[in-house]
This record gives sequence, C-alpha cells and structure tokens, in this order.
Amino acid sequence: MLNHINDYKGIALSDLCRNATNIDGDEFVGIKFDWNTHESKFDISIVFPLGYRIGIDNEAIRSDILSLISLLTEYGDNKSTLAHQKSNSFVQYYSFPIQAYMNIMYDFLDRGRYYTEQDETYTRGNSGRVSWNRTIRHERPIVQKKGIAYLTMQVRKRNDTDKNLITEISKYCVYDSFLKLGWLYGYNLPPKPAIKFNKNIFLSVLREKLAITHKDRDKRLIKDMLDIVSFVDTTEKSEQDFYFGTYKFEYIWEKLIDNIFGIKEKSLYFPKSTWTLFYSNNKENRALLPDTILKEQDIVVLDAKYYRYGETSAASHLPSSSSINKQITYGEYIFNNYKDEGDIYNAFIMPFRRSNEFFNTELNYLAIGVAKSDWKKNDKHYELVLGVLADVKHLMSVRVKPNNKEVHELLSIVRETIQQL
Repeated sequence: MLNHINDYKGIALSDLCRNATNIDGDEFVGIKFDWNTHESKFDISIVFPLGYRIGIDNEAIRSDILSLISLLTEYGDNKSTLAHQKSNSFVQYYSFPIQAYMNIMYDFLDRGRYYTEQDETYTRGNSGRVSWNRTIRHERPIVQKKGIAYLTMQVRKRNDTDKNLITEISKYCVYDSFLKLGWLYGYNLPPKPAIKFNKNIFLSVLREKLAITHKDRDKRLIKDMLDIVSFVDTTEKSEQDFYFGTYKFEYIWEKLIDNIFGIKEKSLYFPKSTWTLFYSNNKENRALLPDTILKEQDIVVLDAKYYRYGETSAASHLPSSSSINKQITYGEYIFNNYKDEGDIYNAFIMPFRRSNEFFNTELNYLAIGVAKSDWKKNDKHYELVLGVLADVKHLMSVRVKPNNKEVHELLSIVRETIQQL
C-alpha cells in the first residue's frame, strides 16, 4: 500500500508487478488503482499477460510498464473492454485517458511550472487598449472627408478571472496526474489545489480557451486537460478507483499476432458456404475467419491462442479438437484454391516466457509439437497443425507491423519443423 503523500520515493516497482494466471478469474491485464478511503492509501498493482518476462530493476520494469500501457492503448477496443471502473453493485465502462495523464505530467516537469495564459485575447469594442494591426485586418473602416475612421476596433480583453481559472485547472490536472501515475517515476505529489472541482465550468473554460489558442503545444495541453476533466467522476474526488486494462487479453493477443505476421488481404482465404434452397431465396453463410494469414513464398494459417501451455507445459492447456479441425479446414480450402501460391502450413501461436523453467531457451519462437486428426491421412503439410510458443515480451517490443523479419523467422521454424516430420 502506498501513502498518497510521500511514499513514491524509493518504491520498488517489482513489488507492484505480477503476471495474470488465468486461474479462478485472475484474467485482468493492466493497471489497478484502488483507493482505500479509510486509510487514505492506494493499492496499486500492474498485471502483465501470461508469459511476459518482467524486468528486475526499476528502470527495466518502468520500460515494461510503458510497453504494456502502449499495447493496451493501441489495441484496446470494445471487444477487449479496455478499461472499467468498479462501483458498488455494477461495472461502469469508460476509456481512461492514460496518455493525457502522462502528457500533463511530462509537460509540467518540462515547463517547470503550471500552465498560465500568455496570449492576449481581443474583442470588438470602443474602449480599452487598441491593437491597430488587428483592427486594420479585421474591421471595416468608413471613409470621411478627413480620412478613414473605425466605428469598432479590436481591443485587448482583460479577464484576469479567466486567466487565473486556467492556471487553477492546470494545478488540478497536474495534481491528479501525479496522484494516479507519479509512482511510475517515484515522483512526490505537488500541492493539492485549493480550487473545488466543477466539471461543467472547467469544461466550458477549457473549450473556450482551446478555440482561441494557436500554439500547438498549448493546444495539445488543453486537449489533455479536457480529457482529464471529462474523465474525472462528478464526485469531486481525485482519489477514486480506476482500472486501465482488459479482462479479455486474448483479443489483444490475436490482434498483435495479426498485425505482426498477417497480410491485409486475408479475406481472400476465408472458406465460404451457401445454402441453395428449394422453397426460398438462397442464403450465403458467414465465412470462417482464420485469425491470421502469413504469406511469404509459402502460406501459414495462424491461430493465436492465449492459452496457459507456455506457463505450465501441461497438455491439457493446448487447443482442442474443434480448433485443430477448424485449422485443417482453413488449410484445405487454401490448398484447393491457392496452392499455386506456395506450400500451405498450419500453426497455433501461444504465449510463453523464453526463460520459463520448462523451456529455458534464448529463442523467441519455439516449436513444441504437432496436432493431427484421425479423419485425414496427415500426408499433407496443412493437415499437421504445429504448436509454436512466442515470447510475449519480444512480440510486444516489435514496433514495425507487419514485420518482414519476424515473418521470415516464424515461417522458417514452421516450414523446417513440418518438413522434418
């Protein structure tokens, strides 16, 4: 537990981190931030997916956490229910703007101060300090015998209240950012702002300011403040629970595999079916959808399985007959229609830590066995479904997607293993 005043200094990030087990509902992957009202303390935990190799020292773990945040931000969607907030008797879903919080924190550290309004604002009027350059550009003069005259001019708008309010909102957002994410860098909290949170007023002031701001950096900052104010509950409390993550990491695992190894035109390889009806119009059924089609000289149909085998080496944690037979159907369809595009292979991709005691390898991809069916002769490559473990930390570090290097390495492992059987 972390005290919300000064316990960030010297914290060991390793004490906050662990892997999901996928046992007894332990499926959440992401950041949990529970506020203990009675003790005024946080309970922060960072949960990594199955198979992720968590670093040892603070610097390595911080990099791991940022990688996890990046992955969840990039791949989270409605299927994976990216974030949720606990409430007394129900679950409320929302999108936690973690990037906005981090941007606010970084901006404050870089500026060394809170945001203050520097630009002068102008309005149409007859009294006040006149800006003749703006008046000439924006106002229409009238012609008189003695020359031209302006009925209205551009005068400087003085509103110190609004200026001070922008700064106070900045203080609120900075405090809230350090409150929620300061532990990541061991930063102490800045002073708690005196201003009382008012969502409607804050939003109105920020939107008005955004409309007249021209500096890119300031515009980005105001947008981040808008995201934070929009997110904060109307309970007027920064000290509220929030979860940033997912209970369905299998969807993110599928998308990660597809983005690294897959081709965009995979729908060409989807097996389709049709009902030809005697008493009504024919009906086209939805196509079978393989997760990923890898294509480089040969074709590999990949099925991303977020299963526990890579942690346990237990055969009971491998794909079942239904998954195996479905893969063979995919391969057979492609073989019958696209075999001139190369040899056809099948593989399951499952997560693991390459340092796992059961495998203990330096390889990022490890073939662990092959699945066969009893309704095929198993004399064609696509009729054998290869089980491949992929190091999760390595895949999460791959920034180029699709990645030709990874495609080539995985294809080589699949091809060489199957051809040797």
